[in-house]
Amino acid sequence: IGTDIVHFLCVAVWMGGLLTIVLLGRKWQSESPKVIAWFSFNATIAMPIMVATGVAQAWRMMEGFQNLFSTTYGTVLSIKVVLVVMAIAAGTKARQIFKDKKVDSEDLKKIKFSKTIVVESVIGLVVLAVTAVLVSVPPLSVNTAAPFTATLVQSNVIADITITPARVGNSEMHIVFSPPGGTLESIESVTTRISLVSGEIPPIPIGLKRIGVNHFQANLQVPRGGEWLLELIVKPATNRTLRFSQIVKIKN
Repeated sequence: IGTDIVHFLCVAVWMGGLLTIVLLGRKWQSESPKVIAWFSFNATIAMPIMVATGVAQAWRMMEGFQNLFSTTYGTVLSIKVVLVVMAIAAGTKARQIFKDKKVDSEDLKKIKFSKTIVVESVIGLVVLAVTAVLVSVPPLSVNTAAPFTATLVQSNVIADITITPARVGNSEMHIVFSPPGGTLESIESVTTRISLVSGEIPPIPIGLKRIGVNHFQANLQVPRGGEWLLELIVKPATNRTLRFSQIVKIKN
């Protein structure tokens, strides 16, 4: 969260100052050199921090960059990176022109500085538009999160568990019960819950639906990544209760 806040603050400094110069520059003709010098100083500090925090965000959300070119999120992110590099290049050129020319208020409209600032502003707005698209795309596609599978055994009853995908958000869980080498009478009832191992989130009950002989299905909603404890309370018969438990690693 701290990284996100710093990133957004740096974006606000960069785009806010940039648009202020473009939209109000003519009204501030007498003060323009001072305003531009102030913006140049702050942008020089904000831009590297913005890039660094952006890279950290992408690394965290994509769990590394190995899926950068194999997911929609990675493709959109790559476009954003190219645009940011172009904006940095335009900004660097504009500030270099301003520094070399040592312009005063009368010179601002006569040199390439103004055009370069406008170009940087347009690219910045496109970056914001691409960012709006980026936040609506899941960092990892469903296919990149492998399903979780486990086989548990208690008192000659086997529980085959599958969670697809094993990641934050909507997942589908299937549980199939069977004996080691024969047939099993219909399970009377199954109670299931999942809880974060760290204890930060209380146990979440899971509603199972019987879809076949000893085959149960549930739509799972996992709020965050980490290690979760999956617990099954199974009643194969009226006077018999079995408890299964398994650690499930959920990806962000």
